[in-house]
Amino acid sequence: MIATSKQLTCYHCGQSCSDEEFKSDDKNFCCYGCKVVFEIINDNNLCEYYKIESHPGLNAANSHHKQYEELDEPSVRKKLLEFDSDDFARVRFRIPAIHCSSCIWLLESLQKADKGVSRSEVNFQRKEVCIDFNPWETSLSKIAAFLDALGYPPVVTTEPDKKKENKANLQLVLKLG
Repeated sequence: MIATSKQLTCYHCGQSCSDEEFKSDDKNFCCYGCKVVFEIINDNNLCEYYKIESHPGLNAANSHHKQYEELDEPSVRKKLLEFDSDDFARVRFRIPAIHCSSCIWLLESLQKADKGVSRSEVNFQRKEVCIDFNPWETSLSKIAAFLDALGYPPVVTTEPDKKKENKANLQLVLKLG
C-alpha cells in the first residue's frame, strides 16, 4: 500500500501549510498571522468574508504591525482627519492591499467589529477606505491597528499628495478643453 500525504492549504490565504502547527476551529493556517486574522474575523462574526470567494485573504506572515499611537496626537490628527467634531470624525486611508471583492466587503463591514465606526466605504480604484467614526468610542490609532491586524495596513501620511492634486487639476483642464 502506498501512503499518500494530504497537502494542507491555509483556510485564510490558500497557500500550502507545511504542518498542522497553526490550527483554529479545525481549520489549518500557513502561519500565525493568517490564524490571527481568521480569529479576528471569526470573533466579530464576519466569516461571510470566506463565502465571497475561496481563500480570499492575504498571507499575513509578512505583516508588520506598526505602532499607531502617534495618530492620536492632536497635531497629527488634525492633518489626517477630513472632518472632526466632538461626536463625529472622518478619515481616509490609502490601503494598497485591497485587491478583490472580499477585501471590499471586509473593509466595508468595520462597523461590525468596532462599535465606534459608523460607516466605512471603499474606493477600489484609488485603493482607499473612508471611515466615519465617533471619537468618544474609538480612536484613529485603534482603527489603523485593526486594519493592520486584518492584513490591510494603512498608508499614513500627513503630507498632501501633489500627484493626486496635479492629476485632478489636469482632468479638469482636459474636461474644459
